[in-house]
Amino acid sequence: MKCLIVDDEAISRRTLVKMCSKVNFLEVIAECSDATQALIYLQNEDIDLIFLDIHMPNMTGIEFVRSMRQLPQVIFSTSDDNFALEAFEYNVTDYIIKPVNYPRFLKAVQKAHAIYESESVSSPTQTSTVEQQTLFLKEDGRFTKLNINDILWIESVGDYANFITVKDKHTVHATLKKIELRLPTDRFHKIHRKYIINLSKIIDIEDNSVLIKDKILPISRRNKDSLMKKLNLI
Repeated sequence: MKCLIVDDEAISRRTLVKMCSKVNFLEVIAECSDATQALIYLQNEDIDLIFLDIHMPNMTGIEFVRSMRQLPQVIFSTSDDNFALEAFEYNVTDYIIKPVNYPRFLKAVQKAHAIYESESVSSPTQTSTVEQQTLFLKEDGRFTKLNINDILWIESVGDYANFITVKDKHTVHATLKKIELRLPTDRFHKIHRKYIINLSKIIDIEDNSVLIKDKILPISRRNKDSLMKKLNLI
């Protein structure tokens, strides 16, 4: 699980980094000293779990959670127990009190990992490109059959996703994470937290962007290497 630590206290960040290093399913990708930095970081990077303080300058952890329409899992790590009830109203995974001890930390991250695993297990087994040629999209109470060869890219828009095709656009109520699990991995790739592309529709790639049809889409730094490995480069 890719983790982000958001805390204005350097000692608290170091403590969480050290604890995360002892757990084989956690990887700390970045640290932020305030919530504003975290918001900027999340615009371009995918994260599975955030360790979040509450009392920080500029924006509190609670305000941060309120401001996000789509949140990864969140574990609050704070010295203040007065916000626990409100925090759980936002479906956070856990709420642990500083100073954090390792047994309590481990209990929280095991809970987060169980949720993460259950979401992954719910995805269907990937089928071959010959077998999986169509998707059925639920739009306005009806199901629309879509040939996956016609998909150019898929973009996240809040709690919805737009399937951009050769001829039109289809909007469904779903996250990119769930959609990605149902697409053949040899034909589609997530290049950014907001975009999945059809690899066969790429016209060119330059720096951190890709051109599909007449649209330039951003590639996050973390996803670029995996994208390049999928392409038939000479």
